[in-house]
Amino acid sequence: MLHFSVHKSFTYLTASMLALACAGTPVFSAAAADNQSAPIDSKVTKLVAQKSSSQKSAKRTSKKTVKTDTILKIDNNLVEVKAALLALKEALSRGDAEKAAAAWSEDGSFVNMDGLAFKNRKEIQKRFQDVFAKEGRPSITFNVQRVKELNDGAVLIEGLVHRSNAPTADSIESRFSMAVVKEGGRWSIKSASESPYRNDLSTQDNPLDAFNWLIGNWKVENENGRLDLKVDWAHGKNFISCLYLIKHGNSSEPESRQVIGFDPINQAPISWSFDASGGYGQARWIKEGNKWLIDSCGVDREGNQTTCTNVITMVDKDTFTWQSINRTINGDSLSDTAALKLEKLSK
Repeated sequence: MLHFSVHKSFTYLTASMLALACAGTPVFSAAAADNQSAPIDSKVTKLVAQKSSSQKSAKRTSKKTVKTDTILKIDNNLVEVKAALLALKEALSRGDAEKAAAAWSEDGSFVNMDGLAFKNRKEIQKRFQDVFAKEGRPSITFNVQRVKELNDGAVLIEGLVHRSNAPTADSIESRFSMAVVKEGGRWSIKSASESPYRNDLSTQDNPLDAFNWLIGNWKVENENGRLDLKVDWAHGKNFISCLYLIKHGNSSEPESRQVIGFDPINQAPISWSFDASGGYGQARWIKEGNKWLIDSCGVDREGNQTTCTNVITMVDKDTFTWQSINRTINGDSLSDTAALKLEKLSK
């Protein structure tokens, strides 16, 4: 039987889920490291400035020194990785094959959209030289969708490649995935792959129609309480509204809300969440088979920063499960929650 405890520092909406899935641990919701959705080159300057500002602020904070240092370490890594990606973009736009290949480690690899593998920096440089000679200097933008820190010196980056300096939905050419490692004080690409872009959502008149099955009233209940979830279209069907309410016997917790929309540049669902206690967060949704992976990040009322990946698994038209994994609060890892099974009450 699932147990739960209510904690005052819910991060945002899905904290209502966590209230039923967790016992004896700080309850929060959010997910996966740094989901910056805007293009790399438009954000890296701002991130570098934030890095310096955050470092100064940390020196003035004594209560959360250890946790703040942890957050800064993660943020600093992400700033440096994105700066390295920006340097690669600029080298490609100049047609500088040597500089572009220098973004890889000496034994780094690259697999292109045709499945051809280039096994070291020398081969990658030759590949860029051939491309520049045939197609000229490319104007591209790397649009990061997911960043996952594998360990202190390794990061996995996934996103879209736009054939434009001003990304639009029509400029998406391919998807990329990179494993980036820190070697000798600098970040280098250990392995990278590029695959053709395909998005089933973009072929629909309304990409949010993918959530038609979610519209309705849902519940999950255990011996300590009940969660009611009401999901409905907002006016015009450009957004979906979710309302969460926890009940304990005859008493109820304040409602928490979530709004789901669609990001035309990243061609993916996105959501914003607002917890009744004052926490808030945002998330990007990625579909894998019958699952939605919801990479989220948030801040609770006390200023604690949280991340996690919430996983929704569609069992059938009237049932889905929800679980929160890869959870952190102020950089400290927490265990995964138990899975909750939600049942539909009405269409």
